[in-house]
Amino acid sequence: GTHVYSQSLYKKAPYDSMADFEPVAIVTGSPRLLVSRKDLPVNNLKEFIAYMKANKDKVQYSSAGVGSGTHLPCALFNFVTAIEITHVPYRGEGPALQDVIAGRIDMYPAPAVNAIQLGKDGKVNSLAVSSAKRLPLMPEVPTMAEVGLPKAEYNFWVGAFAPAKTPKPIIERLNREIVAALKVKEIADKIVALGGDPAPMTPSEFDAFVRKEIAINAEIVK
Repeated sequence: GTHVYSQSLYKKAPYDSMADFEPVAIVTGSPRLLVSRKDLPVNNLKEFIAYMKANKDKVQYSSAGVGSGTHLPCALFNFVTAIEITHVPYRGEGPALQDVIAGRIDMYPAPAVNAIQLGKDGKVNSLAVSSAKRLPLMPEVPTMAEVGLPKAEYNFWVGAFAPAKTPKPIIERLNREIVAALKVKEIADKIVALGGDPAPMTPSEFDAFVRKEIAINAEIVK
């Protein structure tokens, strides 16, 4: 994800994500789980939004830092809901999530791998997932679109790139090997167990996906 939002976060990015690289393959989606502190008087995302509106001057969300992959989806969430709640940046994902568990912060878009078990153990409220599909490990938690906020959906992903001008046969071979690996049950199951979503694409599909993601993130940053 840093590969796309870096292009608009900086006045002059140190590289061009499209011109300096060849997209090879997306490896996995990495959905975020929007969680709130357990003692918040809400049971779902709609109730949380109502709580935000009534308490917008005191509600806070945490992130792993300004301009991070946990800041941008919450900035988007603020924009879509038209409610400006306070951003509290932390130095890393661990402290940002820990203060939600401790009840000092109201909301955080946690990496699913870090938050699924916390939700199951009742240490946080699991409100929604950032991706287009529900998490297999928490099928009861709705997506943003399912609660009426399709424009708040945000992609997190891990992909493979090669240097610009890498010969096309090499790109295609690398893509075939990655896609074949993602179809191995043990590998796919491991990715799902870590809160991911195996997402094979051809190089051309990945290229189009990256271009779209750059444009989406530019709008959020703006």
